[in-house]
Amino acid sequence: MRLILVASLCLAAAACSRGDETRVREDAHAAGQDLASAAQNVKNDPTVQRAGADARDAAHDAANSVKKGAADAEIKSGEALIEAGDKAKAQARADSGQSGN
Repeated sequence: MRLILVASLCLAAAACSRGDETRVREDAHAAGQDLASAAQNVKNDPTVQRAGADARDAAHDAANSVKKGAADAEIKSGEALIEAGDKAKAQARADSGQSGN
């Protein structure tokens, strides 16, 4: 976007007289200042700041939920592994008891 603006300003400056070139440069500078001022106004807008704080809080809550879910999954998978190990041991005992007969 910035490249297009610069290229169009260069083309306009090449096609214009010195006075026109100066006006284009001043207009571009003024537009840049207006844009910076508008960005500052948005940054300082209480509604935007609240929205940013709400977004941070939501992200924090989501991260905590993911951590809790991962911990729960880890516990459940660990319990499942223990249960599978117990079943395998029981089966091995049963198999060794049958082969001894």
